[in-house]
Amino acid sequence: MILIYLGCALALFLGFRIYTNKYYNPYTLTLIYGKKGCGKSTVAQKYIYQHYKRGWHIYYNRGDSRFTKGEAIDASRLWEVEFKPHSLLIIDEVNLLWDNRQFKTFPKELAEWFRLQRHYKVKVILFSQTADADKKIRDLTDTVYLCKRYFEVFICCTPYTKEIIYREPQFAGDISGFIDHYRKLSFGPFGCRFCWLPKWIKYHDSFADLTNREEANSDKSVSPDRLDDSGNSRRFWSVLRNRKNSRQKTRHEKYRRDKRRTR
Repeated sequence: MILIYLGCALALFLGFRIYTNKYYNPYTLTLIYGKKGCGKSTVAQKYIYQHYKRGWHIYYNRGDSRFTKGEAIDASRLWEVEFKPHSLLIIDEVNLLWDNRQFKTFPKELAEWFRLQRHYKVKVILFSQTADADKKIRDLTDTVYLCKRYFEVFICCTPYTKEIIYREPQFAGDISGFIDHYRKLSFGPFGCRFCWLPKWIKYHDSFADLTNREEANSDKSVSPDRLDDSGNSRRFWSVLRNRKNSRQKTRHEKYRRDKRRTR
C-alpha cells in the first residue's frame, strides 16, 4: 500500500514539473561568494564545461585568462555586446570590477542591462571574494551561493535566496519597514552544489607560479578540443605533462642561478 501511495505521489510530482516547466526561467543572475582559494574558479570551470557540452554560448571577462572555452569580452561595457541567445556569462572577481565604494561611477546602461538580462537570454554567474560588489547588482541576484572547501578537495556551495520581508517593531520606539532577508534553500546536503576539485582542476592553472614573469605572461591555455572526453584525451594529458616538465625546468634553472649567486 505504501508503494502505491509513493507511486501516486511521484506521478503527481512529475506531472506538475512537466506542466510548469514551460514557465521555468533558465536565464538567472547568480552570485557566488567565497574566500580566496576556496575553489570559486574551479566551480566556474565546472559551469563552463557543463554548459559548453549542452550547447550554450560561453562568454567571460577579458581579464579572466584562465578560462579556455568561449569568447572574451569587455565586461565593463556589457550593454554594447551582442550576445547570442542561450548564452552563459562568467565574471570572476566582480568585486574588483564593480566596487560598491565606486557606486557613483557605475554606468546607468550597465544597471539597465542587468535588470533586463533575462530578456537577452543570458545566464550570468558572478564570483566574488567579499560582499562589496555594487549594491545594484547584489539587489538583482536570484540566488546567492556561499562557497567553502572541505578536506582540501571537496567544494560545497550552499544556496540562499533573497527575500523582501516586513519587519515589525521589536520594542518601543523601534522603526518598522521592509528589509532584505536571505533564506537558506538547502536542508543539510540536499540542495547544495558540490564540486570534486581533482576532477576539474586540470582544466585551469589555479596554482600558477607567478614568481617567473616570463612564464606567468605566457599562454597556458588549452584549446576546447583538447578538453573533450573523446579521443583527444591522450593529447590533453601530453599537454599537461609538457607543462609540468617546463615548470620543473624553470624551477631548476632558478635554483641554479640562486646557487651561483651565493658562491
